[in-house]
Amino acid sequence: MVMFGITAFMSCEKEENTSISDNADTKNVVNNTKSNTTYVYEGIEYYYYLDNKEMSIKSFKPDEKINSFICISGERKSEKDSNFTKIFIHEFSTEVGYIEYGKKNGLKLKELLLFENDMNTYINENKIEEIFEETKTIPEKYLAYEESRYNYYFGTDTKFFPGTTLHKNYWGGSPAFHMTSSMPVMFGWNNTVSATFPTYPYGAHTIYNRSWFRSRMATLLGFGWVFYRFVGPLSYLNDKMSSGVTT
Repeated sequence: MVMFGITAFMSCEKEENTSISDNADTKNVVNNTKSNTTYVYEGIEYYYYLDNKEMSIKSFKPDEKINSFICISGERKSEKDSNFTKIFIHEFSTEVGYIEYGKKNGLKLKELLLFENDMNTYINENKIEEIFEETKTIPEKYLAYEESRYNYYFGTDTKFFPGTTLHKNYWGGSPAFHMTSSMPVMFGWNNTVSATFPTYPYGAHTIYNRSWFRSRMATLLGFGWVFYRFVGPLSYLNDKMSSGVTT
């Protein structure tokens, strides 16, 4: 069974990122917010924490080529707003801090790391990447294995998971593509995503710089129905997504 759903909308040319709307939640992710504003970009306040210590945003220098332990969340004025007023970037120097932050917010980040490891082991042992490069098709045996591992760790029926909408433009709109549970490769969408819009009530979606869930760039977590726009301090994610998973 194919694990990632596709919903395509009308297309238009991608434009340069220049601005972002402002607007966060009646219930929010644990952020330990301080009163001072770390950085403001187009009306949105950005806060950066390294191992739970607030730092200057200038010291945030993510390397998208490695597996990063970065969690991004936000606040909005009300549940009806689809834009953040504050964004919190939590970076951890070890996977322990990343996993613990997930636990505090009711998310299975330990399971996510185990899922990544299982999939990469399977891909390497079964030469899935080579098969895909040759046939441009994901083998059915891979899809079945990925679905079984996903359901094992996250206990979700992938056919009905709400997922995350991907946008080529940072303000949303079309073109758009809907990722349900996971997307090991980005057919026609590789390195084109400038914003995400989760359609789950509460959860997380993780984006990777390489196909097959490699080079984890960030886990975006919290309530759904709000835009994560890859501008300002989040511009390191812009046009870099090559695979993703919603949990």
